[in-house]
Amino acid sequence: MTEDGQQVYDAVIQLLAAVEGFRTNIINTLHAQLQGELNIGITDNLVTLPHMRITDALRQLKQKGPNIRVNISMMPPSNIEKALLDGRLHAGAVPTLRYLADLESLPLYQEQSQLYCSNQHPLFNMPSQQAAKLVTEYDSIAPSYPQSAIVRTHYQSLRTTATATDR
Repeated sequence: MTEDGQQVYDAVIQLLAAVEGFRTNIINTLHAQLQGELNIGITDNLVTLPHMRITDALRQLKQKGPNIRVNISMMPPSNIEKALLDGRLHAGAVPTLRYLADLESLPLYQEQSQLYCSNQHPLFNMPSQQAAKLVTEYDSIAPSYPQSAIVRTHYQSLRTTATATDR
């Protein structure tokens, strides 16, 4: 290597070391503290279910990044999926009805659904076996969002006269 080539080589090594020092000392320090917005979509007011532990997770997140702004939206599952796909939401909690290839999903918990009626309904306080025989004689409300095949089968036997976006 010529003397000029050695000088260029040494200068390049110095420049690369300075760039690495800049990245390590300045840029990484800026990102040491979590910050920004986190937009979450949740169905059926899941935030209030104790076993969901959403409040605990958000508390831990805020401890790591007190400047993070968390925005929680309650919406039907299909709206959450659309908002995740178009980038309006960063995370969402929806029933597992189908898997979308463009979304990564993790199971949160399993839940057993029930049919409910008010204390003004004729089936209220009736033994379960007797109520099960009579339930098809009364109007019922079905979810307006997609359901698994098993759940749809159960609703087919009911006299569904209304729908709801939440439970």
